[in-house]
Amino acid sequence: MSSSSSSEILIRKLQQISELREADLAILRGIAIQEKAFQSNHNLVLEGDKPSQSFVVLDGLVGSTKYTGEGKRQITSFFVTGDIPDLHGLHLSVMDCTFSTLTPSRIGFMRHDTLRAICEQHPRIATALWRSTLIDAAIYREWVTNVGRREPSPAWLTSCANSSVACVRQGASRTTWPTFLSPRQRLVMPWACRRCT
Repeated sequence: MSSSSSSEILIRKLQQISELREADLAILRGIAIQEKAFQSNHNLVLEGDKPSQSFVVLDGLVGSTKYTGEGKRQITSFFVTGDIPDLHGLHLSVMDCTFSTLTPSRIGFMRHDTLRAICEQHPRIATALWRSTLIDAAIYREWVTNVGRREPSPAWLTSCANSSVACVRQGASRTTWPTFLSPRQRLVMPWACRRCT
């Protein structure tokens, strides 16, 4: 996939959440995106890293994870096509979590210095990127509420519905849905998607 195709995935996501002008789209199309393919369970960014780039999910499923005191991995968020999971790394000197592929994935890397310059010179783009991060934070708060206080069945269904809606909105096919889901869960995802869109 070319850099221009990769940027179209990013643009589609940002246009869903903000109003960008043609001049903004031209700037986004000009971002150099280095695309790489990864298998499942590949660490893209590690907790404690000092990244110089952020990434956009071009295809597949990425999770943010933390490790418990016992060394067990806890997935804290899911990210689908068009999401920029580690955008907050622009402003953090050290990453506070690990990002890993959960399915075979294509990832597009963008340099922080490029993104910072764009944000300084193009406030509508900066607002769109900030809004994307705020939406991720809102989804995270729902996730915490589901895990902490809701009954298991509604929490599970809400997570499946959110994941399937996000997958479909970003143009993902069923083949990129999480393979770690049980057959029953995979059957519910299309139903949940129809119910929520």
